[in-house]
Amino acid sequence: MSDTAPKRSWFRPGGIILMLFVLGLFVWGNLSTRGASAWDSLCVAPPYISETMERFIYVKGLPFAFFAEHEWGGWPHREYLFWFPLLLNVAVCASAMASVARAWSVWSAGLGGKIRLQFHLSTAVILMFVAGLVLWANCAPSSQGGRLTPVIASGKVINAYFLSYRYYGWPLPVWEVDYSEGPREGPGNVQLNGPFRSNGEAAAHLVYDILACLTIVFFVGLACEAWIVWRARRNR
Repeated sequence: MSDTAPKRSWFRPGGIILMLFVLGLFVWGNLSTRGASAWDSLCVAPPYISETMERFIYVKGLPFAFFAEHEWGGWPHREYLFWFPLLLNVAVCASAMASVARAWSVWSAGLGGKIRLQFHLSTAVILMFVAGLVLWANCAPSSQGGRLTPVIASGKVINAYFLSYRYYGWPLPVWEVDYSEGPREGPGNVQLNGPFRSNGEAAAHLVYDILACLTIVFFVGLACEAWIVWRARRNR
């Protein structure tokens, strides 16, 4: 048997550590509470994430929201739990773990068991684009249509303004900006501009966003290097 085709195993120690790290990020992200956005209406029925004058809506689930509730940090109740997006999240997590383990086994076997954290020039170019997309995702606002709030005087509605929300930070929101718009006046003043919910929760979300974004960049590089090793082995 040729020495150029070393035996590969999905259960190398490094691969297991990376799989557990990916699993931890998915569990953390799915248990975290965040503000509802327009993206969440794809999996959650709009009436469940539509805010009213009496309640704000928060959701759980990454990348797909599977729970909507008006209580911050509330535990999923049966009537507000959506099974299809929950199963999608589990499938995405399982696919990510399997992909990481496979890429790590191919890359490490291709290096003869000696792991060297180095990338080819082509991989570096791809990582520049991936890093740019990650930065854009954190700088671009995630918008949500708010609620129409009437202004009542003497028992009559004399005016109304519409509150809309913009969240900054991805995958979890870190900064929140609320805007008010009059029916005929155009954009109004900013009502709130500050950390999402509180300083502590915003800091926890910031740590998660940094870890998630660095993980995405690293795993894309790992996949590219594993592809290069696989092609080189096949050509031999």
